[in-house]
Amino acid sequence: MSILIIVFLAAISCSLLGALVFLRREAMLVDAISHAVLPGIVVAFLIVSSLSSPFFMVFAFLFAFLAVMIMKFLATRIRVSKESVIGIVFTAFFAIGVLMISRVAGNVHLDQDAVIYGSVEFAGFNRLELFGVDLGPRAIWSLGVAVLLNFGFVTLFYKELKTMIFDEKFAVSIGMPVRFLNFMILFLVTLTAVVAFEVMGSIMVLGLFALPAAGGYLLSRSLMGVLVYAVLMGLVGSLLGFWWAFAGDLSIGGAVITVLGGIFVMIWGLLRFMLWFRKG
Repeated sequence: MSILIIVFLAAISCSLLGALVFLRREAMLVDAISHAVLPGIVVAFLIVSSLSSPFFMVFAFLFAFLAVMIMKFLATRIRVSKESVIGIVFTAFFAIGVLMISRVAGNVHLDQDAVIYGSVEFAGFNRLELFGVDLGPRAIWSLGVAVLLNFGFVTLFYKELKTMIFDEKFAVSIGMPVRFLNFMILFLVTLTAVVAFEVMGSIMVLGLFALPAAGGYLLSRSLMGVLVYAVLMGLVGSLLGFWWAFAGDLSIGGAVITVLGGIFVMIWGLLRFMLWFRKG
């Protein structure tokens, strides 16, 4: 049950911000973040010499957020597309991380399950203890905080976000805090991606950000509609994927993303059929 709760919390937190990122045409930013954490992981290991220290999340966040800030800085000052800047920065950070592992931290074990696929099946064993009291899986607490922060941000600034996403220049002209909102979106996306990446791996994190948001966009053109449909799709896909993985002894992350991909294709196919039927 704790694993299902973790998957649900990841789906809610990623889907909420995924809708904002998708509407801003920055979906690949999450993939960049998931690669930029590697140097932070190595630095944390060099400091504490342990793979279970909470410093891993702290340094992973710092390096990922630094990469995001560099991307934003370069995107406004060099004459290349935003996607090209993302590719340049995240590959540079990932390459630095690989070099650091090979040169100064060769004994760090980072396999495909830990980095790409994730290990949500074992998240329940990583406990949070405070003053000797077991408070439960650490992932539930970290993802729970991410859900509260993301939901609070979207709720508090919904009107401003709605205006900014669909017409940023107009939002600036009427005095909305566009720079602050942009910073908070990047901050929360980075925090959510890093927290989820620790448990889910890069594939599942990217899928939870992109697929529910894309499905929500097919079903609605309003910000509220995209947000609601994205969260619902994330929860339904997570539940069905979890059941499928449990019944078939499969990877939970792989099953969830496969189901979400199937739901997206079904939505697209149904909408195309309805359009064809109306024209006929």
